[in-house]
Amino acid sequence: MISRVEASDSAEPSFLSNEAVEKPPTPSPLRDVTLAATVLASIAILALCGLYISLRWASIPDVLAMQFSRDGAILAYGQREDIFKLPGIGAAILIANLGIGLSIYARERAAARMLWSISVVVQVLVLVATARILH
Repeated sequence: MISRVEASDSAEPSFLSNEAVEKPPTPSPLRDVTLAATVLASIAILALCGLYISLRWASIPDVLAMQFSRDGAILAYGQREDIFKLPGIGAAILIANLGIGLSIYARERAAARMLWSISVVVQVLVLVATARILH
């Protein structure tokens, strides 16, 4: 036993050795199917929202009720062009979630995927809000 301790004292610890420690490869978010699926779904829903607005453009009045209370009373009015603010906000959220998700993907894949999936939910909410305002 004494010879083992003496032999281990003379040996260099493995964490101090000059041997190259192999790091696992960093996963690429560009190969993640979730990224492609959620971004394509978000863009498709955003395009559907723009198509819906363009199809209804001729029948949209010059002044729109943009905000309602719980009981249905109108809280705010806006110009016809203000309807494009909703898809603009949705696109901004999509870009922000995409950027944040790409930046944290190497450390937190689940959080990145959640951000990308939330973008789809936001685009659906934007489409529903646009449809409710235009009806």
